[in-house]
Amino acid sequence: MIRSLRIKSFKAISGGPSGRALQIPLQPITILVGPNGAGKSTILQAVELLGGLVRGTLGEVLEAHQWDYSDLHHRADGQSITIVADILLPSVNARWALTLGSPRHPGIDLETVSKGAEKSDIIIRQGRRMMRVSEYTGKEESLSLTLASSWLSTVDAREDRLNYPTLVALSEWARRIHAYNFLDPAVLRAPSAPSRIRAVGLGPRGEDLAAVLAHLQTRRRDFARLVERVRSHYPPLVDIRPRRTKYGWTHLEVTEKWNGEQATFNARQVSDGLLRLIAVAAMHEMREPPSVLLLDEIENGLHPRLLGGLVAMLEELTKTGATQVIATTHSPITLNYVSSPESVLLVTRGKGGGVQVTPMNETRSFQELREHFELGELWYNAGEERLVPGKKGR
Repeated sequence: MIRSLRIKSFKAISGGPSGRALQIPLQPITILVGPNGAGKSTILQAVELLGGLVRGTLGEVLEAHQWDYSDLHHRADGQSITIVADILLPSVNARWALTLGSPRHPGIDLETVSKGAEKSDIIIRQGRRMMRVSEYTGKEESLSLTLASSWLSTVDAREDRLNYPTLVALSEWARRIHAYNFLDPAVLRAPSAPSRIRAVGLGPRGEDLAAVLAHLQTRRRDFARLVERVRSHYPPLVDIRPRRTKYGWTHLEVTEKWNGEQATFNARQVSDGLLRLIAVAAMHEMREPPSVLLLDEIENGLHPRLLGGLVAMLEELTKTGATQVIATTHSPITLNYVSSPESVLLVTRGKGGGVQVTPMNETRSFQELREHFELGELWYNAGEERLVPGKKGR
């Protein structure tokens, strides 16, 4: 998991007069809350960028988001972008730092990977000059190479596991960062084409949910567990059935029971909220689940009573240790279901409009207010102006 993230001069997050990066502590599940425009989505996008630069090139990341390179930079800074992630891997702590050039100098300027408490460098990349250190022999290797992606994109598990085990682990972790910033109900409803077999997971907007479920259905115990997981939070559910037509397309059907009578609905008739619950439940059964699951505005399309089920599913997903969840919400009701106040970060604008991040349990008068309010009620009733240190109360 990412233990902490530092971001400077990226989108809504400036370097500020001090030139310091914004530091963001993260938990196995982290819920970002705060007003519109505060910078919550920017934090998700910074983590998504890390994964994108290992799976593909910077140009492909920009194209996928329909961004220009200049869109990545804070509007007032015009400086290089810095993203630093301190990551807890299975056997070692690693620090991965990336610097992207200013708007006039597009591309990756600097990349380093270090490991252990002493933060010894095992990759140093500056421009075209690259150096890596074998963790097995200690020997340095220098290269001159132009890359439009992270050096981690070049790591080969079969060839590099002996000499560069940290790089292999970090590369495999980064490739499994998945952003579902908007699980689009229209996309979740769509049938899957005959050529689509989704053993690895959903597309970024929920593409091929029917194909994912059809694949999981071949593993009966896993699929039964998926159905039961959804049913535990949505009692009317009887069954979920991916159905393949004679032309090879896979459609989704759901059977529900209301007032003692069963009815089967096709995906076009299923509620947005239930589709999102099914999609998140499917992530529990992936053989290779996301290393980091990014979700924006998780309350969309969900009845307030179902929000508790969604939060419970996300917290359960993190307990395996395989997946970290970072999500945003504007819903106080969602926060009421979060188990730990350490998991909630309040994202606000401070002096000069700079983004600031405050753990909810470190906000002003938190212990006193917590005796009277659930987390969401506390946030809604006290408001950011009273909670964030350095701001005047109402």
